[in-house]
Amino acid sequence: MDNIATKEILDPKEVEFVEVDDVVSQHVLEIRYKPDSKILDHRGDLADSISRNLDLSEWRITQNRVDIHNKDVSTRVFVSFRNAGVVIQNPSDSIVFPNLASKFVNHISSQKPFKKKLPLRRIGVRSRFGFSSEIGFADLLSRYLRQFVDVRPEIIDSIGADLIDVGVPLNFEASNGNINTHSGPMKREQLSTFFQFHPKNRLPEVSLYIEFDYWIRPEKLTTFLEIASIIRDYSASNWQYAENIRDIVMGD
Repeated sequence: MDNIATKEILDPKEVEFVEVDDVVSQHVLEIRYKPDSKILDHRGDLADSISRNLDLSEWRITQNRVDIHNKDVSTRVFVSFRNAGVVIQNPSDSIVFPNLASKFVNHISSQKPFKKKLPLRRIGVRSRFGFSSEIGFADLLSRYLRQFVDVRPEIIDSIGADLIDVGVPLNFEASNGNINTHSGPMKREQLSTFFQFHPKNRLPEVSLYIEFDYWIRPEKLTTFLEIASIIRDYSASNWQYAENIRDIVMGD
């Protein structure tokens, strides 16, 4: 991301300065449809056309799917006989992912396997964020409990032990879909399991992890134009909601 903090990492032999990202994120579009074996007959054509249209130089064809990506795999799209989607690691801003995802959807809609309307089973956009914390894990946990979870002290006292970690799933039903969320303070080691693409030593030592999975099961056949609109709405909402929670928990 644009904002980078420099933190000092002490080594037994020398002092090394490592740039630690203030924010890390991953964004995933997945479109699930009724399995169709005929899609597999067009794997080569799909790999070639998607690679050229999205300017992604690398591709891999396996038995059941096609993956097309850039050299460092920070941007990847895929098509299988049962789903298709886009994965972007650490986009520079909130526009990059929905723009590419919409372009991908618009392109495959013109390809032979998708020219007919496939019965859709799920459309979802999942966004993960790790926001760097300037305070330590214990203090961030305390603030998260106070600002977001509001766990009463009597509940903790009733256990007779120290509360050392917490992660909260919340599921919502909105007018245009469903939202599954998960959030909580994380140390670098745990955060690295969610952001395996990212160099571990550039992850924040302590962060607030926030995940949104915004999804819908269409009750009728949905056009690719409507899917592109859903992607933009869900992606923008995920980004805004994550920043809202960050400000609530980590703001003054």
